[in-house]
Formats: sequence, C-alpha cells, structure tokens
Amino acid sequence: MYAVIFKAQIRELDQTYHETVKRVKELALQKYGCIEFLSVTEGNREISISYWQTQAQILQWKQNVEHLEAQALGKSKWYNSYVVEVVEINRKYSTPPELIYVERHQLPINLIGSCVVTTKFVYFTNIYVDQ
Repeated sequence: MYAVIFKAQIRELDQTYHETVKRVKELALQKYGCIEFLSVTEGNREISISYWQTQAQILQWKQNVEHLEAQALGKSKWYNSYVVEVVEINRKYSTPPELIYVERHQLPINLIGSCVVTTKFVYFTNIYVDQ
C-alpha cells in the first residue's frame, strides 16, 4: 500500500478551489482506485493524504486532465509552495483493530493475525506481514 502526502503553504483559497478539490477527490476515489483521501487545513497550511494499492494507480491519477488543471491552479493561484511525497506503508496499527477482508486467493503466505474464513473471503483483525 502507498500514501501520497501533499503539504502546502496556502496563498489564497477561493470557491473554485473548494469545487476543484471536491472533484479531484471524487476522481481519485471513484475512477483511479484511491482507498481513502483525507485533507486538513490549519491556518495557512494544508495537508492531504491519499491511500492507494499501487504506484500505477497514483501515476494514472496524477496524469488525469482535471488533476493536471488543478495542479496548475495550485501553482499559480492557491499555494505559495508545496511538497508531494509518495511513500510505501510497511506497517499499520489501529485501535480498535480494523476488520479487513481479502479474497482467499490474494492471501500472502507470511500473513499473521486473527481471522474468520468464509467461502469467498477471509476477514482479518490484528494483522501484519511477517518479514
């Protein structure tokens, strides 16, 4: 799993910004396979984190025409500066444990955790990959 972390120094946000952000998030989630997309603005700083299964999904989303237009507006109008980081997630912890399901044929051999098995899915809690 991968995360894209977008951090920006805000110049000025307008109505077009809010409409564009809403649309770009919808695209990421509905068309390009984004798992989750979170954004927070505090003072003149913004951080957005989106989660993805593959780097290919991230690249496809990055090259979307509407996303490219949003990037151009961000550079010229909304942000003084920004940083984008693409990171691979090696571990994930949560409380209470998340209930995660995967199709049976997708299971890695070295997966460890509590599970419930059905005919099609395996539901996991407290999982990690033994490396």
